[in-house]
Amino acid sequence: MVHRARVYAARLLRYRVRSTYELRQRLTRHGYPAAAVEMVVQELTTQGAVDDRQFARLWVAARVRAHRGSWLIARELTQQFGIAPALVADVLQPLASGPAELMRARAFVERRAPRYARTPRETQWRRLSQQLARRGFSADIIDETLHACLKHR
Repeated sequence: MVHRARVYAARLLRYRVRSTYELRQRLTRHGYPAAAVEMVVQELTTQGAVDDRQFARLWVAARVRAHRGSWLIARELTQQFGIAPALVADVLQPLASGPAELMRARAFVERRAPRYARTPRETQWRRLSQQLARRGFSADIIDETLHACLKHR
């Protein structure tokens, strides 16, 4: 049973890097016994094939490219992938600073704002602020970004 769990885990890891929590969940859901799951996860962690810090870094990089805010990224890593909050804070620390977060929010608004060129300013503000909030940006970042970007329009 352990051999089959190893093979299945290797197949999962061929698609993309996974967190230890996610790998445990997938193996358990597939019907492998808890002892086999723990053994396989421990082996893969020891070999370096499963590394939560590396997974978190890659996830953060992908989500930053998709213009996501630090709050949403942190929530995804902790709730969806079971990454420890201390590790999440450590990985997000360089990106959660004000200027970096503002640049990501501003890039998103500058890309989206032309869609609303013919709508009233209040509508532009409402729609863009809702979109930024769904992407995990804080209210302060949203307000500052929209003040800077929409004052020229």
